[in-house]
Amino acid sequence: MLFSNIYTSSLKRIYSILLPHQRKKTILIFLFVVINGLIDVIGLAFILPVLYVINDSSVIYSNYYLNFLYNQFHFVSPDGFSLFLIILMFIVFLGKNFISALIIYFQYKYSNNIAIELISSQYKKYLHKDYLYFKQNNSNYILRDIATIPSEFAQGVLIPIINFSTELIVTLSITIAIGIYNPIVFLLLSIILFPSFILFYNSIKNKVDRYGIEISEIRSSTFKSIFEAIFGIEEVKLANKENYFIKRSLNPLKYYFGLNVKLNFFKVLPAKVIEIVSILGIVLIFMYGFFLGEKKNTFSLLMIFATAAYRMMPSLNRMVSSLIDIKNKSYVFDILSENSIPHKDDVENLQEVIFNKSIHINNISFKFPDKENYVLEKINILISKGDKIGLIGESGSGKSTLIKIILGFLKPETGSILIDDNLINAAKSIKWRDKIGYVQQDFYLLDCSLAENIAFGEKLSEINFEKLKNCIELAKLDSLVETLVDKEYTKVGEFGSNLSGGQRQRIAIARSLYKEVEILIFDEATSALDNKTEQEIIETINNLTDKNYTIIMITHRLSSLRFCDDIYEIKEGCIINKLKYDSIE
Repeated sequence: MLFSNIYTSSLKRIYSILLPHQRKKTILIFLFVVINGLIDVIGLAFILPVLYVINDSSVIYSNYYLNFLYNQFHFVSPDGFSLFLIILMFIVFLGKNFISALIIYFQYKYSNNIAIELISSQYKKYLHKDYLYFKQNNSNYILRDIATIPSEFAQGVLIPIINFSTELIVTLSITIAIGIYNPIVFLLLSIILFPSFILFYNSIKNKVDRYGIEISEIRSSTFKSIFEAIFGIEEVKLANKENYFIKRSLNPLKYYFGLNVKLNFFKVLPAKVIEIVSILGIVLIFMYGFFLGEKKNTFSLLMIFATAAYRMMPSLNRMVSSLIDIKNKSYVFDILSENSIPHKDDVENLQEVIFNKSIHINNISFKFPDKENYVLEKINILISKGDKIGLIGESGSGKSTLIKIILGFLKPETGSILIDDNLINAAKSIKWRDKIGYVQQDFYLLDCSLAENIAFGEKLSEINFEKLKNCIELAKLDSLVETLVDKEYTKVGEFGSNLSGGQRQRIAIARSLYKEVEILIFDEATSALDNKTEQEIIETINNLTDKNYTIIMITHRLSSLRFCDDIYEIKEGCIINKLKYDSIE
């Protein structure tokens, strides 16, 4: 029951998580495990004859196999034969351990490859999730599921299940062999070693399961607290709250390491329990020989029991330790199994979206899944190619949500987005976004060179520097680049920490231009800038109107909309006015 509940169920869940080619390798690894287990037993079998011969050389003549070897190699004395057996045993153990080491190496190499493939798989799974998922879930848990869980699966589940399988084969093989050779020792092993193993594990398995889940949760929440302190360092220092955040992180960490202490204690405890039980077995053998008058057979029984215990004690210990690891990491099964990678159309094979005439926002209504009220209701806007439109309204009126729907990040409850009267569905939105440059207030910058940030997603060696320089000029970044020692190769720092707000926004514009888009969307892109810098950015945007870009701009500063053909005022999710700039100046 113990094995069927943990071992077999774990094997089934591992099988369901692995891909077909990984399953084939897993079967091969388990074949190696069987070989390794049998080699272990063969090595162990060589110990007994050596002990018998050393204890009583007359066994050479009474045992058929030993007598055959003795005569076959023409030995003239028991001492020479004993030395031969010892050397042979050493060679067997040398070969056994060499093969075992190779198999273990391949096991770890296999598990590491599984971890790498699972990390890649998890990464794809999460990056293919819709935009709303990232808004509704904590980034620390996403990071954990991508970077940590696959490693925990490989090292905390896969390796232990392989180790358990190896030791199970060894233990069963030894037990069966002893059962055939000496039923008394078999009975002792059955009565003493195995029940103690099962009772011990049953007494701790529920605690181990609980500790594993708690450790995973505490680790994620601690990382969350640390990230919040690091990314909000200005506010932390301004409020003089360093100690608060340190305590906030350290208190759960103390509990986390306390749980680790308990788990590690549970993993080493079986060795002590099994050692005590083995000594009890030796005592029982002595008592058997003393009280039943079988002193003659006592040494023989002791040798068999001691040899079996010598190998089975560490085996049983590793089996308990492996089961503890598997139970401790059992939560990874649910995380890796949930939400399989959604089917994604091959981007290369998707049909190009043609934009020659218009964008029709057709009767769009939207509400978030966990909300009752609509954020947008019956929005209708017709934008002709080359138009420049503005969106105004109070914060929370639905302007940015409308932009997310145009981008295909959010799916409307009702209504549709039509490009040249063609419906943009989820698949087409991938190609549709190729035509859009999106510049927002909190623009994301990579911690790499200026060139790599503009040519977002391209290796430095693949960047078209002629196009890059043209985009730098159009975005009015050329004066900045000239002052930099490394020019386009200059590192911008984490989140653009080496740049001003205006410079970051110009990089955002340059990135969109490098992408060769047809539509530029500015979502509060200048809100965090001072008036002078904002006017400079607006002037840069205004200069782009001659390039026949279709521009959609959200802003609270009406002066930023002077180049717009039409301005739509949104209030509580509805369009209440269509205006011209002159009428609101």
